Amino acid sequence: MRLRTLALLVIVAMLAFAVAGCGATDTPGETPSAPGGSEQVVSEAEDAEPDGEAEVEEPVVIDQEPAVVEPEEEDEPEPVEVASLDTLDSYRQTMTTRVVTDDEETEWTMVTEFVRDPAAYRAVWTSVEGDDDAEEAWEILQIEDTTYMRSDDGSGEGEWMAYSSADAEDIQSSADITNWMSAENYLDDEGCKSKGREKVDGQDTIHYVCDERMFTAYSGIWGVTGKLIEASLETWVSDEYGVPLRSISSWVGEDEDGVRHEYYSEGEITDINKPITIEAPSGVDVPGLPEDVPMYPGATIDVAMAGMVSFKVDAAADEVISFYQEAMPAEGWSLDSEMEGMLMFSKEGRSATIMTSEEDDLISVTVLVQ
Repeated sequence: MRLRTLALLVIVAMLAFAVAGCGATDTPGETPSAPGGSEQVVSEAEDAEPDGEAEVEEPVVIDQEPAVVEPEEEDEPEPVEVASLDTLDSYRQTMTTRVVTDDEETEWTMVTEFVRDPAAYRAVWTSVEGDDDAEEAWEILQIEDTTYMRSDDGSGEGEWMAYSSADAEDIQSSADITNWMSAENYLDDEGCKSKGREKVDGQDTIHYVCDERMFTAYSGIWGVTGKLIEASLETWVSDEYGVPLRSISSWVGEDEDGVRHEYYSEGEITDINKPITIEAPSGVDVPGLPEDVPMYPGATIDVAMAGMVSFKVDAAADEVISFYQEAMPAEGWSLDSEMEGMLMFSKEGRSATIMTSEEDDLISVTVLVQ
């Protein structure tokens, strides 16, 4: 199967020269002028009997030069100051991508939503692969510093997992993962030209078209193919917001084995600065430890999941062990076994394991409850 790469259509407006022609008006008793002539002669009829010497009138010549209307040149649209998506308060972004390698084709769609306050984003990725149209999907939400993930192999039985991390990625950066290149960087490239103004979703935009010269700066994307055969990109930048409301990119490459790779992607941004609700999935345990498992005082959490926490403390290892030897029984837990740097407890069919290790000048602690 071969991808039909998108042909870029450039519409050039042609203005025709208007030609103004003046037609002669026949007067009674006069001989009509021959059609198509450039001069009109007015004289007495030739067969009139002269009464004495006839006066011969000088012919009257009327210029018929055509009027020429110069074509109006279309004004080049003023460039828009391109802005990053992080200037928006909210938006929804949809991107569909298709990749063809030899006869294998994969297509996926990603929808992302972003809200600045309270900080949150949501991404849903859906893939269709192979002749059997097997569908896979995953969904990820980040609300403040907590992330929720769910994967689904097509059975609809995917389970949610929640975690929080001190190194959690900035929400805006997470939401913008579908933009593999920023319009504010590439539109200044000599390979990109403005093609005039167009409406996109009822909004005024400037339409830009870029050729393969622009892609030289993005070999990390197409370079896996080894050689770039052809490439193009179109984008429509909003006058009001300065962000691309629509973009279409495609490229064709060939690797060292002669295998042809084709890529096509189309994206759009909608619902700019409109109300978008992003909520945590219902019934999912909040990351962290249950109420009957205490945290060590002054701990700095690295990663927290439901029933598991990893943290660091500025204390000696034996101080941490002593703390849990006393605190866990106070919450109804029984100490089952003890090894160097590890404690194992049980309570009403549940188990809790505390593991410690040295890391630089701190003690790293992992508490796992099942």
